Amino acid sequence: MEERKSICNLSKVQTPETTRLLKIFKSFKDKTASFSACVSDDEAWEFSSKHLKDLDDKDVNQNLVPLVEHALELPLHWWAPRFETKWFIDSYERREDKNHLLLELAKVDFNILQGIHQEELKDTLRWWENTGLRELTFARINFILAYLWGLGVAFQPQYSYCIKFVAKAVALITLIDDIYDVYGTLPELELLVMLLRVMGPIMATLSYISSANPILEKDLEFLESNPDIIKWSSTAFRLQDDLGTSPV
Repeated sequence: MEERKSICNLSKVQTPETTRLLKIFKSFKDKTASFSACVSDDEAWEFSSKHLKDLDDKDVNQNLVPLVEHALELPLHWWAPRFETKWFIDSYERREDKNHLLLELAKVDFNILQGIHQEELKDTLRWWENTGLRELTFARINFILAYLWGLGVAFQPQYSYCIKFVAKAVALITLIDDIYDVYGTLPELELLVMLLRVMGPIMATLSYISSANPILEKDLEFLESNPDIIKWSSTAFRLQDDLGTSPV
């Protein structure tokens, strides 16, 4: 909320540069204050990033400067929520006009949830130890990274089961991939590639089932249609997994 207020305050910074920027920005919006349909996401990103980079720091509320720089580094919706939360708390703490009570509440909330995540990680590590699969020393299982995949799906405490489920699934998928890399024949490797191509929809569906309440038929139909968001995230997972064995 504080971040939104700060961004809204840009309109109160009366300088020629910000006035011109806001005028151009509003010209891309329709009567409902939404971006016109003719404006693509890429165009909106290119426009906003170009003009924000051209802004003189002296013309902008200094509380906005680190927020703008951070957003230009990577779009906010691309950051993992928990990492973004930690960054924003640290950034807000450096503000001279910070609300000390609100800051303390944010820190307490963050630490409580971090404690919950630590317990989840301990539970999944115990599960891994009990499977005996750790004896497969050629496998490059990093359970911390597997758990982070789970946090990327959902970080809220009510989704604890989903987080642990995804972490276990990622660890097993990585293990299977390593087994095939070491011992698999070419025909078997071709089968593995086919399997990994459908793992995205399967993972998304199982993650949904383990977290949604109630489960809606239309949502399952959407997941089964293999939409682009699942297809491309599956590709990203595959590329990340391949980088683990890349000599580069």
